[in-house]
Amino acid sequence: MCLELLKEYYGGHSVEAQALRDNLITVYAIGWAVTQEMTETYPQIVPAAGEMDTGVAVSFDCEDGTLTDTLVIPEGTKALSIDPLNWKTDGTLADRSLNVGAVTETDAEPIPALCGAYIGGRGELAVTDVTPEEYPAQIGIFPDGSYHVYDIDYADYSLVRFLAREGYAVWRLDVAGIGQSEAVSDGFMPDPDYAAEDIGAAVEEIVRITGQDKIDLLGWSWGTITASRYAARNSEHLNKLVLYAPILSGLGDYEVAEPFPHNTWEHEGSVLEVIPGGSHVAYLEEPYYRDFQDRLIAFLGS
Repeated sequence: MCLELLKEYYGGHSVEAQALRDNLITVYAIGWAVTQEMTETYPQIVPAAGEMDTGVAVSFDCEDGTLTDTLVIPEGTKALSIDPLNWKTDGTLADRSLNVGAVTETDAEPIPALCGAYIGGRGELAVTDVTPEEYPAQIGIFPDGSYHVYDIDYADYSLVRFLAREGYAVWRLDVAGIGQSEAVSDGFMPDPDYAAEDIGAAVEEIVRITGQDKIDLLGWSWGTITASRYAARNSEHLNKLVLYAPILSGLGDYEVAEPFPHNTWEHEGSVLEVIPGGSHVAYLEEPYYRDFQDRLIAFLGS
């Protein structure tokens, strides 16, 4: 999605496009690929070449270094990636000692120096010191050896705690059939439309309880789809919308025709048009997350 925004709004010679480029700091297309073909077609997309670059796109997708074909970097494609541990693009190995620590489970203690990495021959971020047996692909659209679905999390990773410390009242919900919510009464697992309806019901209840007519809504991963669908249809109580780590871009009509569809990324990938520009957080290093926190507070407070 972030790359699609660059394609659509940041190109050309208009005053508006030039102003956007002049004010662009960095686009984090983590979990997706910027390619040579993409930069030739859209010269406003400039891959990062160093740690202090601005006006650039930082992108990488994590693998074990043995794969030849994935959804993110298909066979024959060369990604223009950067290693977030040493900020190199030339394949120089970043030792695991440069990794400040990871939290791979909720409330778990940080794991220091979990893994190192280097840029592989396809432009993938080849991760060392971990194995596919330890970190399997989890979903069918990625082969084992892909670490795309794993976020390398930090001790202060919780956005809820961070926002609460900044003085925001934070509300979370489990959509019907997920988490602590009850099963859907008609026997269907929630798809994005079901979830968008649940978001709407939650927003109405929050507005009723707090007396606030407008609220900010943040969607993460699959939540970017559900939050977007809610926002597109119901804007009366929406102040600001934040889409963090959208998994795919391109939405299509989809009718639930059978009970209990598997509500997984594989399911989402089967009903959405997969086009270049989607992204997801993978092995997110602390500077990115710190930067996102700062930008989120600035955006919500503007």
